[in-house]
Parts: sequence; C-alpha cells; structure tokens
Amino acid sequence: MNSLHPGYVETPLVSGALAKLSEDDANAFATRVVASIPMGRMARAEEIAQGIVFLLSDAASYMTGSELVMDGGYTGR
Repeated sequence: MNSLHPGYVETPLVSGALAKLSEDDANAFATRVVASIPMGRMARAEEIAQGIVFLLSDAASYMTGSELVMDGGYTGR
C-alpha cells in the first residue's frame, strides 16, 4: 500500500483556522510556517491532487509500500 503525506496546504480549513486568530497572530503563524518550508509557500490543493492522481494511475502500477511526501521540502530541511 502506498501513502501520500502532504505538508501545509492552502485550504478553507487553514483559512478558517487563521481567521479565528487575531490578524497579528495569523500573520505571525503564516510567516513562521512559510519560513519553515524550503519552497517558500504552502501547497495548493491541486498540487496534492496531482500526487493522488499519480498514485492511482498506471504510472505507479509497480510501486508498493511507498510514501509520497509532498511538503515543499519541509521534512528534508
């Protein structure tokens, strides 16, 4: 079985959580998160979906037991 491991993704859930914080706290959190991602930004949901499509495609037919990490380099830093 393969698995997909996304990092921080720009989603309504993240936006909603940030909206519950004060503007200063939300900006500080977003700045801290983005600074910890070597690619310098959060993923878009479409980018994560592309990884899922790959794992479901014939191109991944011989993959097994793999972990597809899509986190902009966060875990590799």
